[in-house]
Amino acid sequence: MTSSETSSSYRAASTGSHHLVGIEVLVLDGDRSVHAGIAQLLSEAHLHVTCVSDPERAHALVERQFFSVALVDIDTPAPRAGIATIRAIKQASPTSMVIALTPRRSSPRARFSSRGQPTRQQFGARTRRSIRG
Repeated sequence: MTSSETSSSYRAASTGSHHLVGIEVLVLDGDRSVHAGIAQLLSEAHLHVTCVSDPERAHALVERQFFSVALVDIDTPAPRAGIATIRAIKQASPTSMVIALTPRRSSPRARFSSRGQPTRQQFGARTRRSIRG
């Protein structure tokens, strides 16, 4: 394990959803505080979490090991660089679920929620602008 990689297999003592035990999750993000937060949260749900900071390491891990889920910051290591990483993960492991993360408040492609309606925050922002203008 390198210094840019952390792993957590914490198993909570409580009797929770044990059907999730053993599920592997890969996290690619350049921010170590994100690693710590996601690892703690998912480990409490009995998931095994591997965090890496660079796309090359993520590619190497996916080639060696199956991850049920990959959480990928689309801006690691540079803006939109994670898009290529997502494609590489899906090519190497087509059945893995990949979830794109972004620190951006909004994006032109993220204007509508999954139901096709503006989110409350976006709707509120549009309303305030139209009142002022």
